[in-house]
Amino acid sequence: MNINRYTEFVNEYYNRSHEGRKTRTELLTKEEFIEIFKKNCKNFVIDKSTYLYRGSNDAGDYLLIDPSKYSRGSIEDVNVHTFLMDNMPEWSEFPKRSKSVISSTNTYEAGGFGGEKYIVIPFDMSPIGISPDSDVWVSFENGEVVSHYNEFSGESPLYGYGDDSLFKIMDHFLRKSGLDLHMNHKKEYSIDYDTFLSFFEHEFNIDKFGKTERELEDYRMLKLIKFTLGIRNLQDITGSDVLEFIRRAFNPDYNGFKAKKYRKNFSIKSNSYSNSVWIGGKCLLIKERNFIEIKDSLK
Repeated sequence: MNINRYTEFVNEYYNRSHEGRKTRTELLTKEEFIEIFKKNCKNFVIDKSTYLYRGSNDAGDYLLIDPSKYSRGSIEDVNVHTFLMDNMPEWSEFPKRSKSVISSTNTYEAGGFGGEKYIVIPFDMSPIGISPDSDVWVSFENGEVVSHYNEFSGESPLYGYGDDSLFKIMDHFLRKSGLDLHMNHKKEYSIDYDTFLSFFEHEFNIDKFGKTERELEDYRMLKLIKFTLGIRNLQDITGSDVLEFIRRAFNPDYNGFKAKKYRKNFSIKSNSYSNSVWIGGKCLLIKERNFIEIKDSLK
């Protein structure tokens, strides 16, 4: 993991733009926190709702965070999944990843992302995205397309992290195609989704890619597309095939993702020990120890 990206992630409250340092987080007093909670967080039921946790640097005991204030990038150098989940029609019922608060259902999992652990309390009816696993990348590894490829293709398997992950080989593939999905200093994508689609419909060139084991990064992505779509020859892959592969590989239904609203007694039923959850609305954040101290005042 790139340590600079990690530092940026756990301190993502701040947007280092040319316009100066901005924050999407407001520091609250205990009294302000309780007042906002009672007005906007009536669907959070103490000891009954599924608790959500967030690891971060120490930004204060009581916080209000508004993810709509600016966009967030991925913890990694790769933003393929964020771009696609933000823009694909199949994800229209989900909050945008780039405009969300990221959290976990597991306090220990959240603790790996910063020195302080916060309980995250979404405002009532906020849109919620739920990964079937502890991490978005791992969720896609265990999804229908990649797991089927790993089991039946006879090729080297793909994993949730590292150079053998779906997102790493996809990022390489897009860059070599001529597309770079990075975010600029203002946390804006380098291209829009219409340009992305138009590129594969009109400009994609299969001849840019190696098609042997010696050109492994190229070869693995092409083999994955070929296997998934049942294409006979690598050379026959078209831009339309690439788009069809993306629609299948990144489909939330095929990968076990769920979209919800933050309703009364919000709960997540899962076979995983932990789920990554993103919230596309304002949230209150409170340190775990402070929550224990004041939770009777919140009832």
